[in-house]
Amino acid sequence: MDKTEQEVKTKVAQRIKPGDRWSPLHFNKDVVVPSLTEVLELIYQETNITQFYIDAREGYIYSVDHEEVEVKPIPEKKWSLYGDDI
Repeated sequence: MDKTEQEVKTKVAQRIKPGDRWSPLHFNKDVVVPSLTEVLELIYQETNITQFYIDAREGYIYSVDHEEVEVKPIPEKKWSLYGDDI
């Protein structure tokens, strides 16, 4: 079977209204960080993750990781004498 890479996004921080304040979701949950740059640095220091996806409308920061996934081959279609698939 063939393998392909797939992106996996995991929520790592949530925006605290109002303004640009953020709270990590998996560690130091009681901490409110005053800026986006500082929360990204905090997450990097704790997890060594360097790729992020930010959804401003939802108010979440996601870490982006890649994993290999097996791709199942598409079964071959079989046709009858009259052109109908079986």
